[in-house]
Amino acid sequence: MDAEGSEMKIVLAGGPHTGKSCLREHLKRALVPGAASQGIYPYAIDASPDGEGSWYQEAASRDRAGADHHRSGHKRPFTEAFAERIAQHVADCSEPLVLVDIGGLIDDKQRSICAGATHIVILYRADPDLTQWREFARALDLVVLAELQSDYDATEDRVLEAGLPFRAVIHHLERGVLDEPHPAIDSLATAILSMTKISLEAPVTAPDRPFVLARHGRMLKLNFGVSAPGDLIVKDIVRGLDELEAAGELEGGGLLGINGACSLAGMAVLTHHLVHRFAAVAVFDPKLPAYIVVVSHDPRWAPGDRLANLDVD
Repeated sequence: MDAEGSEMKIVLAGGPHTGKSCLREHLKRALVPGAASQGIYPYAIDASPDGEGSWYQEAASRDRAGADHHRSGHKRPFTEAFAERIAQHVADCSEPLVLVDIGGLIDDKQRSICAGATHIVILYRADPDLTQWREFARALDLVVLAELQSDYDATEDRVLEAGLPFRAVIHHLERGVLDEPHPAIDSLATAILSMTKISLEAPVTAPDRPFVLARHGRMLKLNFGVSAPGDLIVKDIVRGLDELEAAGELEGGGLLGINGACSLAGMAVLTHHLVHRFAAVAVFDPKLPAYIVVVSHDPRWAPGDRLANLDVD
């Protein structure tokens, strides 16, 4: 496989009930270790208002009924305003590796959302579905990375072609089932990572810790380490903050930007800790892309201010 440049905004496409949300979770989990070694994180954009965000699959693996109830409360209409907002997010997102999880029906709203993407992975059940998604990709000039046939009743994955596009049969994509191996999805993740060109001089990684913190000037860089539940991530964030404090890495006052991947609970811990040490804290939003001031004790900055960078006084 080959790609032009380093930016990859990958649409995950397919008809209703093909298992796209399951594919997204398995693919993201398969991407994380290799992406971390390059200093990046597979950032996901929820491009469907069905309420099934990044949290859903893991929640469903523990309590399917509870996850479905929570999901139903977050479901919203698929309006033109929603599509315009998400289309702008996709176009503006500055992350090097992005997964765009779209709805299952092809229409003009989907086309506008995907116009800012670069690549597509097609999940389908029958050949007519594959044909219409190929036409969708061709019309938007999206590079087809993979064509994956979803076979719920199959007992194992099968790789059919390892080239571009990558072709395989993916078995038993079931909501909340995360411990079933999917070697074809693992192979697809390896192929995608081989196409990324981004590599930081000092990637924020830790092979033996759930979470990693590193101070770089006015920025606190975040990244997930080994897979762990939310409570252990919070504990490791507290540990990391204590270590930075002891090393004098949380000194300086003024403005501090937070950039990287984090859980909601982890971000709450971080913000609470940092607001006592800095005049203002801003969090990077890849969809803008800009830092958003979230807390400020300084009249130079107000919550909601959008900062293009941290080089401000």
